[in-house]
Amino acid sequence: MKSGLYFTISLLVLWVATVQAVVFVDGSNGGAADGASWATAYPTVQAGIDAAEASGDDSVWVAAGTYEPTTGTDRFATFELKSGIAVYGGFEGNERERSERDWAVNVTVLSGDIGTVGVANDNVYHVVSCTNATDAAIDGFTIQDGYADGPNMGTGGIPGQNSTSADAIVSGINHSAGGGIINFQSAASVRNCVISNNFGMKAGGAYNMVSTVPRGSDSDPNPYFENCTFINNAASKRGGAVQNDVATHPTFVNCRFYDNACDAKGGGMYNDFYCSPFLTNCVFAGNYSIMAGALGNDGTSSPTLSHCVFANNEAWDKGAAIYNGSHSATAPANLPTIINCISFGNKITTAPGPADLEVWHDNFADITYSIIEEGYDGVGNLSSDPRFSDIANYDVSLLNSSPAIDAGSKVGSTSVDIDGVPRPLDGNNDGLVLVDIGAHEYLSASSDTDGDGMLDEWESEYGYSPVAAGDGLLDSDGDGIADADESIADTNPFDTNSLFLITGLTCESGTNQIVATASARRQYGLLYCTNLTTGGWTVDLSQQDKAGTEEGVEFIHLSEADPVFYRIQVSVP
Repeated sequence: MKSGLYFTISLLVLWVATVQAVVFVDGSNGGAADGASWATAYPTVQAGIDAAEASGDDSVWVAAGTYEPTTGTDRFATFELKSGIAVYGGFEGNERERSERDWAVNVTVLSGDIGTVGVANDNVYHVVSCTNATDAAIDGFTIQDGYADGPNMGTGGIPGQNSTSADAIVSGINHSAGGGIINFQSAASVRNCVISNNFGMKAGGAYNMVSTVPRGSDSDPNPYFENCTFINNAASKRGGAVQNDVATHPTFVNCRFYDNACDAKGGGMYNDFYCSPFLTNCVFAGNYSIMAGALGNDGTSSPTLSHCVFANNEAWDKGAAIYNGSHSATAPANLPTIINCISFGNKITTAPGPADLEVWHDNFADITYSIIEEGYDGVGNLSSDPRFSDIANYDVSLLNSSPAIDAGSKVGSTSVDIDGVPRPLDGNNDGLVLVDIGAHEYLSASSDTDGDGMLDEWESEYGYSPVAAGDGLLDSDGDGIADADESIADTNPFDTNSLFLITGLTCESGTNQIVATASARRQYGLLYCTNLTTGGWTVDLSQQDKAGTEEGVEFIHLSEADPVFYRIQVSVP
């Protein structure tokens, strides 16, 4: 009895410890609000952030819904991030652990549409701001409908216009930059967010400028973006989705840039004044600009790109994929490092200039182990069609015939791809485990990279790791069939009712019909025997390599023998 009481108290203590550093927000709460629980959640996000700052809490949990930074019409209103506080969206409103949330299902919107609904030019200048904070984070939100056309507070800045010198840029915040997110002399971490339908004179989606002096400092923090999608953002001057300014070097991991546009340079991203971001497993598709349809680099900006894809981007004039433009005559050139990347299917609207890479003067990129449609000198480079799965819908995963499979370099590579698939894998089933070019590592249906008897694609589908040997000996559902055998049969290793077995046998006038469960991803063959004691199994050559369906597989065997026994063999095509 004492033991049971002690155990119950321990669980209660764990629950209190789990939530004591959390402030709750739920826009549907119209009652008492102190942020201490979902039942008493604050109704506004900024109230939750401010309360966390005041109490020393480090997390704000926000339930699904749409939130605006003000109930009025003040365009300077914004969701202001604070030091040491992480703001998480994607909650249903009853979770006890952050791991229980699902931001894809429980969509949590931070909207800048505060004026007339659907009219953009009365929206807030910045939906989310990080302007005086360290170690701030935002995670699991849709950030939309910011409209940055406000005053430029920098010295010599023209209201609503672009600053053209580093001195002016660092001297004051520009409210015409960063409609979705602005990092000004601060750096937030942004994860699992969709940044959409924002506008700015510079940087419709996100503006990053951390420096306090014109050439920056090595001690300055840098923004971090992971698993974010920038879609349908626009700018009139620079950076439809993102602009990085003045010695700011953000990191972008597993990010997608779709259908962003700029009237000048950098439909997807623009870097200027010594900005050299790091991009890994990123996809730029369907972006447009006059120059630099996807990515533009000026002013000694040298990004590092690994496992990135540029596809179906467009520029009216130069550099549909990547543009390396001007720099000071006394400063280094723009010299990007590009490895394990693909540029294919990009186009120039009117001029005959290069679509993949526009190089101004001496701004040559170092490109290796990449597929560049127009060709580029470098070790391991190709120019052949990468064979994307569905480029029209921006699916740049690889088909099994892609030349990108096993053609990359481990140097500068990462341990997982854009979808979390381990790399490298033996994508072409030749026994060599090599890195693929592009954002996606190909999961082969017939390869067994770790040699555990389970096929890579099947392992990934059921939550196993295709690079962790040994789990093939498991029997996860306890049905007496090893998981490695379930992989070959393509049955569910966690379902005792998912079995490979003969389900039907009919015999009539020497014609025998045999039916078995099957998978559309496997092929089957029939064997028969007339004497189990002394005879061996004979292959029925007319009943081999039969494709399975979800309804099963059927065989016809002509035999007058009595008795006759049957066995069905499954294999991977």
